Amino acid sequence: MDRILVFGLLLITFSASMVGAGSVVPILGLLLTAIAPNTFLVGLAMVVFSIARKRMKYIEAAKFSPILLTVLLGLNTRLPSVILDALDWNKLQILRPWSGAVGQAIHIETNTPELSGRRFPYESVAPACHGEGCFTTSGFRGPHTSAYWREDVVDTALAAGFSKASANEKTPRLVVSESKSGNLAALTFELKDEGDVLLARFQGVFRNGYPLETKDSGGSERVSTPWGLLQYLMHGNSISYWLSRLTRPNVEPPLEMFLKMAALLSHPQEHKPGNATPLTLEILSVKHYEPVWIIKNHDDGVTRWADLAFDKPRDDRCAQLLKPEKAGAHMAQGWLLFNADPTRRKKVRYTGTILCEAEVLWFFDYSAEHGKTILTKYTVAGDLVYRISFDEPESIYGFSGHIMSPTFKEEAGFINFEWWNSTQSGYDRHIKRSMRVRLAVPEAPSP
Repeated sequence: MDRILVFGLLLITFSASMVGAGSVVPILGLLLTAIAPNTFLVGLAMVVFSIARKRMKYIEAAKFSPILLTVLLGLNTRLPSVILDALDWNKLQILRPWSGAVGQAIHIETNTPELSGRRFPYESVAPACHGEGCFTTSGFRGPHTSAYWREDVVDTALAAGFSKASANEKTPRLVVSESKSGNLAALTFELKDEGDVLLARFQGVFRNGYPLETKDSGGSERVSTPWGLLQYLMHGNSISYWLSRLTRPNVEPPLEMFLKMAALLSHPQEHKPGNATPLTLEILSVKHYEPVWIIKNHDDGVTRWADLAFDKPRDDRCAQLLKPEKAGAHMAQGWLLFNADPTRRKKVRYTGTILCEAEVLWFFDYSAEHGKTILTKYTVAGDLVYRISFDEPESIYGFSGHIMSPTFKEEAGFINFEWWNSTQSGYDRHIKRSMRVRLAVPEAPSP
């Protein structure tokens, strides 16, 4: 008997045993399970090549056929779908981007509340973890929930900066359409202006599984062992992984991507150079600590550092003045709305510390521009007062600089505060330098 044929059959048989080792041998079994699909592929290619080469008319062609066979067998039943995917690229057409400001009202028309699809089309049945730590496996599962992108149509439009329009309001219109056929979902997005003139269109096809495989149901459902084993060995190989990945453009999540490209909505908090009025920081006094000043954590977990750095009254007031646009979301997630804004369309981002006073709110931003701190002041109704920036004092290695919130006050034409350089070490806070500084308040609001 042909040695290649025999060795190929042995590899195929051994591959199934390698997968079984994952449920018996901790850690090492997982490694064997991971490489089993590639071992199976090599064995299958050897068997097919051994049978086919005897029928080859040209000897030269036989030298290259193992590579071709490996690629074709790696895709096996997925090959027709992969070819169709490669020919059916997603299409984005931007005729004229919509320009406006965050809070722009829009009508949303959709035939589905949620869009979803495989984040990675090559996902397949895989061994399921058993017990804590996933040191062994037990049976097989479908793709994890994390293997899918999901978009709530309305929430995605709001997150992009739009606001929901009232029934008779003349505004731009977003039209979302989804049609499903077997394992494919065809999506069409259109953005039109107030006159119903098309501004942008997206058309795409997204995969939610392959023919002859366990149907996707959006979770990590268990798959029967014999059927799951066969699917894993056939589709868990590297060829299927890489070629399937290369045939699809990376546009997920599609609606979010579409709105970013089709609508240019400006906002005072945009991260771009020069988006704030630069002011000169006046240093009133400086104190260096040699050795460092250490604020110890008390045995009961209470620390004096919290009293020095955290302004609880002004922080608590924020819950009365602001609320997340998306119900149930954390303040740091998505847009915030001003409770005193009657339009409910003025939005702001959480950028770090927020200090809420009776009439105004302050937003600190340490990351918008390197080496600068940006302060944005709003009225409680959401109107921008001004946005200013200052060059941070000279840095000290290992000690980050920041505003001490309780010291931050605007009075007599100046913004006064203390700037400390400190770091956390275990439960203790180490302070290297403290500074009293001030900024002259702008005479007129920023444009």
